Amino acid sequence: MKVGNLYTCTYRGNRPLQWENDIILYLGERPVHRNDGVTIINHLIHTQSQGAVVVDESMLPYFEELE
Repeated sequence: MKVGNLYTCTYRGNRPLQWENDIILYLGERPVHRNDGVTIINHLIHTQSQGAVVVDESMLPYFEELE
């Protein structure tokens, strides 16, 4: 995924996402550095209905780039 690009979400799970039909702007990685030295890489997106949302890497395969 590239910062500044627009995407749609193709996720269709048991619990629907409030923003699954929105256009999504990818804002980049947002790492969390824990006290024990572990770094967790999250990603920040901006959705039409929810605004800024942090997701983990398991959601990335469900984002499809808009042309």
